[in-house]
Amino acid sequence: MKLILRIFNIVIMAISLAATVLLFATPSLSFNSNIGINVTTFSELVPETEYSTSFDIAKILGTDTIHVGIKFSLEPSGVS
Repeated sequence: MKLILRIFNIVIMAISLAATVLLFATPSLSFNSNIGINVTTFSELVPETEYSTSFDIAKILGTDTIHVGIKFSLEPSGVS
């Protein structure tokens, strides 16, 4: 019976050690996102000059939506 309890204690300690290592080794906060920007809205931000008035940005880019990926992660020291 003592042997079984000691084996359980060793297993629990191993799981606790793995959890502690993963807590500090992996990022605390991770954020992944994909944002779609409408080309028509984006083209309003481009300043218009006498040269750029004839440009159709949607036709130049070949799409109606621009997809931008955003990814960042915070380490435990950055969170605190």
